[in-house]
Amino acid sequence: MHVSELQAWESKRADLDELPAPQKAVCLGKAFNLELASRGFPVREAYEVRKSFAETADRMLGCTALSSALKRIAPGGSVTP
Repeated sequence: MHVSELQAWESKRADLDELPAPQKAVCLGKAFNLELASRGFPVREAYEVRKSFAETADRMLGCTALSSALKRIAPGGSVTP
């Protein structure tokens, strides 16, 4: 059951953004959030969906003080999604 849902979301990532509680949609819940955030989060793919992740990233990048601070600590000085 979950395999088909995951495959559907992979092909239409915007649909995942429409779920009111995505962590409740599959049995894994939030069990792998830290690992996903720490290693291998598909930033470019999530941003290109142009939904909540992109909206949040754009708002954060619009904050000059935050962007400057992130550039100081980011490898290579890049903070673009």
